[in-house]
Amino acid sequence: MTDTSAGHVGPVDRFDRASTILAAYPDITNDELLELKRWFAKASALEVASIASTDALTPNYLRFKAEHLEKFTLKDWLFVIATILVICGSIAALGILAPG
Repeated sequence: MTDTSAGHVGPVDRFDRASTILAAYPDITNDELLELKRWFAKASALEVASIASTDALTPNYLRFKAEHLEKFTLKDWLFVIATILVICGSIAALGILAPG
């Protein structure tokens, strides 16, 4: 695995750090993977688009996105189920309360 750790703090440094880690993906440490996930969670749409459109990073970005960013979590599924139940409940309530 490639260790690309360094002490960065500013927005430009964080962007550069994410780019560096992504360039080494998938040969990165677990800490770097968590750092990259955190960066994508906080990054602006412009920052993500800048990384995604960088020719040298595009293949690694697409792989990272497929493996880590596009996953439905249990929380996501529970939200979908709860939303469907609320909609179905509302429709049922309207059917029951509607004058027949």
